[in-house]
Amino acid sequence: MSNSAMGSIVASNTVRDSKQRCIVLHNTDDVVVKDNVAYNTKGHCFILEDGSEQNNSLLNNLAAGQTPVDVRISENESDHLPSSFWLLNPQNTFVGNVAAGSSHSGFWFEVQARVRGKSRELHPEMEPNKLPLKEFRDNISHSNGFKGLHTYPQTGYRPTETAVFLNHKSY
Repeated sequence: MSNSAMGSIVASNTVRDSKQRCIVLHNTDDVVVKDNVAYNTKGHCFILEDGSEQNNSLLNNLAAGQTPVDVRISENESDHLPSSFWLLNPQNTFVGNVAAGSSHSGFWFEVQARVRGKSRELHPEMEPNKLPLKEFRDNISHSNGFKGLHTYPQTGYRPTETAVFLNHKSY
């Protein structure tokens, strides 16, 4: 939980056979996550965890083969319904990513009315479900078990301006 990590780059890594998630940004802003590959992992893979994360860029990442965790770390977590990209704040940039073969969702915008976890104390007024989508372009969902692009959170995603999912392909 570092707030702004301007200048930080997570690039060109491989995550394989992970038993719990892949790359997680937790109350962290201004990070570039690019050109990473994750394969055969359990739980959500690329994650914006608490809903406070903003101005991050997820670029040209590949996530393939996400399956449910054996044991959830908390009843509040949804890793038993894994997504390749589990995104709780739309104020980020998502360009050129591929979500393939998750047992649940490719891209899951589980945007809630309030920031969750310990980050809530730091952002008590933030309402992620009302924030506009910064950029979602040229992403691909392929062969996911439930949905390629999943946007329905329980409290409803109701951004203040039209959310544009540009040139998304879902197979």
